[in-house]
Amino acid sequence: MGYNYNKESFNKGQAFEDYVEEVLFPKEGYDLLHKTNSYQQNSQRFVENSKNPDFKFRCKLTGQEFHVEAKYRSKPYKNQYDTLSKAQVNSFPELHSTEVPIYIVLGYGDQAENPEYVSLIPFAEHQEEKISVAKAQEYRIPKKSVSSSLIHQDNSKEAAHLNKQAPHPPKDSITKRKQKSKLLLVVSMFIISLSIASITYFKNDQEDILKERITTYYQLSDANNLQELSNYISPELTYWYGIKKPSINEVLENIREYREKNPYSKSEIDWDSFDITEKPTGDFYATYKLNYQVKGKKAEDFRVFHLKVLTIWDEDLKLKSIKELH
Repeated sequence: MGYNYNKESFNKGQAFEDYVEEVLFPKEGYDLLHKTNSYQQNSQRFVENSKNPDFKFRCKLTGQEFHVEAKYRSKPYKNQYDTLSKAQVNSFPELHSTEVPIYIVLGYGDQAENPEYVSLIPFAEHQEEKISVAKAQEYRIPKKSVSSSLIHQDNSKEAAHLNKQAPHPPKDSITKRKQKSKLLLVVSMFIISLSIASITYFKNDQEDILKERITTYYQLSDANNLQELSNYISPELTYWYGIKKPSINEVLENIREYREKNPYSKSEIDWDSFDITEKPTGDFYATYKLNYQVKGKKAEDFRVFHLKVLTIWDEDLKLKSIKELH
């Protein structure tokens, strides 16, 4: 929060700070290490550390500590949102570090206690007083407890290993031939069972990974984060909503043109309808129902589309084809 103590703006700021603390960084997942002083406290006597960001948290899962500066804006001005004061632009670099980074949490639209959108903006990537609407959308996050993976911390999990050593058969010198045959049969059956279990596990694991990829793909698309989205698209793309064999640049330009008219969207996958088929080529065919909501720049209601989608993903789980089914 800045240093201009306007009571009305403070009330909105306080409401959004409560939202940040209770919804985005709740006590179940984050320890609260610091919180700025209240309006009443600073109006009586300014506390020096109130120049720090609004919060300092520690992630319970990773131990990562970080600062959060909370900003709420009901609407943009000249297609931009104010994010930092001049004083913060000057003082935050001294506090920010790779070990304890600063993030700007920008809430915009609707009400401060429940904004329409929320963006998590790394101070390392944005150290200016204002941010454009389009740029803010690139950092959009779900309105729920922030995933620890979004805070600069490597949370990659080791893959589960199912390879187990089969017991060694007894030495011939102490085992009769008949006993050895029975033991070999048991071992063979064990290995076959283990192989079947491994194949089943691998298939389930691949499905979970693909689901995560598809989820992230739509999150990036909704946030208009084209830079990251391009990493999810195969250079061997064969079909894109009616366009045959487009280049990645053609796809990104197509998205930019669409987003210029429709900057806001929400994508919800019906996972009960999700079906995946692996082809001999190594490609994965995934079909699912999609609730797609979109609206333009003007204050209007979301237009809702109930779609059935077929996507094809290559062996590296990059998108090769996407089209609507009728």
